[in-house]
Amino acid sequence: MEVEKKEITGAEMMVECLKAEGVKFVFGVIGSSILDLLDVLYRTPEIRYIPTQHEQAAAFMADGYARITGETGVCTATCGPGVTNMVTGIAGAFNESSPVVLIGGGMLMLGPWFESVPAAVMAFYPGMRGGLATTRVLFGDVNPSGKIPFVIPRKESDLPQVDWLADEQEYGYYHGYAKLDKEGIRPRLPYGYGLSYTTFELGKVKLKGIQDGTAVFEAEVKNTGDRAGGEVVQLYAGWNGSRVDRPVKQLQDFVKVYVDAGKSRTVELGVRKSDLAYFDEASNSFVEEEIEYTAYIGNSSADEDLVKINFRY
Repeated sequence: MEVEKKEITGAEMMVECLKAEGVKFVFGVIGSSILDLLDVLYRTPEIRYIPTQHEQAAAFMADGYARITGETGVCTATCGPGVTNMVTGIAGAFNESSPVVLIGGGMLMLGPWFESVPAAVMAFYPGMRGGLATTRVLFGDVNPSGKIPFVIPRKESDLPQVDWLADEQEYGYYHGYAKLDKEGIRPRLPYGYGLSYTTFELGKVKLKGIQDGTAVFEAEVKNTGDRAGGEVVQLYAGWNGSRVDRPVKQLQDFVKVYVDAGKSRTVELGVRKSDLAYFDEASNSFVEEEIEYTAYIGNSSADEDLVKINFRY
């Protein structure tokens, strides 16, 4: 006897993932684009939907919660197996080429789902025409060329720990990529990382010379892909044998350059000796050290993306 297979809808899949996550409450604004999802929620006794435009709904969160954001039809939930199942399930069931668009004002931790999707776009808060702008990027009308201005660690424990309920909080000097560099921790995505629909090759990197206390470096950026695009060349500097504690390296300069397919362009970057000085409390002055420095030039803070050049002023 042949049994007809019931086709599961996207809304039903999302609700099943929320149940697996242990979500008990969903709050958000009712919009026309999420009516299918609301219909499933109202038929799901394990989850209570709370229509609201106010953050007072936090009082209902209890053991688990999710939020539906208005007309966008986007549902967010606490990061865990349910969210991973939701992302990978949608990508696998409907379109294996489905990218993930991240909306947020800063660094967002990337869960296990990140390894299962072909691409992710960090859209930040793109504004009222952000949907159009993001769509133009996703469909290739615009070649993206941005870089993330933060490092994304593999674990939250790699970040400085903060007690948000404490009356006082001691926050160490090192944070971001400088902290991970210092501790020898490899991030999930390095500072300054970003892809586009073309590829670039950095070559002929050299110290051009020392000019008025500034070390000037030169690099050739070649577009090895089949369409025009932009690349951001970054210059980090490190201290060899400093008298004080220093980061492994620190961003000093960057240049964004647009290159046609198959073409090359030369860029210059520089770092002043005075910018590498440290403040000496005993003398109440900045000290410029007569030591060897290292320039790291590439397209992210990751070691494999950098060319190293030792130099002196």
